[in-house]
Amino acid sequence: MQETILSSIIITTAAFCIILVGVLLLVNKYHRSIEAKNKEMYSSIILAEEKERERLSRDVHDELGGLITSARLKIGSIAISNLEKDDKDKLIEVEEVLEMASVSARNASLELSPVALKNFGLDGALNTFPNLYKTHQAIFEVNCSVYDLNSSVEIGVYRIISEIVNNAIKYSNASKIKIDLNINNKDELIISVFDDGIGFDLKNISDKSNGVRNIKNRCKMLNGQLDILTSPGNGCKYEIKFNKEHYVSR
Repeated sequence: MQETILSSIIITTAAFCIILVGVLLLVNKYHRSIEAKNKEMYSSIILAEEKERERLSRDVHDELGGLITSARLKIGSIAISNLEKDDKDKLIEVEEVLEMASVSARNASLELSPVALKNFGLDGALNTFPNLYKTHQAIFEVNCSVYDLNSSVEIGVYRIISEIVNNAIKYSNASKIKIDLNINNKDELIISVFDDGIGFDLKNISDKSNGVRNIKNRCKMLNGQLDILTSPGNGCKYEIKFNKEHYVSR
């Protein structure tokens, strides 16, 4: 009798363990399926956003750029020698404003859809920052030793770094910005962006700043792990880590 009861307990326990393992495997499979679908969805969102940016970039370059060029040609056709000094000075000022507008339009077009990213990859695109922000006189140090990222991650990483750099230029009064991308010995993609600006109290602005929120959202969409190290007066360092399965080219 006792042997029968013991056998029943053993059989029941074994059956329960088998069922439990099966349930765990199904749950794991379900989560992996959801993760794969989310990754595919995020990639589609990023690529769709990039196409829209390309369209806007063309509009800015072709339409706004064309209008500015037309205005400059019309001004250039005016016989300056026949004008009074005050009128000449005003005309020169207008030309200078149009030149600044032309530079702004070109920079806006590049920010919306950077040609360098498509033509020369991430390394080439990141190395356009010194020229893109030359009016701010910040010193850039760029070290990118990663290649063959999948397209959505490459685009997303460029946008994240652009947002970080833009924040550093606009709000941190940074004079030096260091950008570093590498693969560590665990095959993790590590992105580090440091600026020597004024820094900030992350607790006070993380929930209010569009810039920080955008960076966090983009990192989350790409399955990246974000750490921000900053404090008032001590600059700011962003570090983002991607596991291999989230950045490898497919």
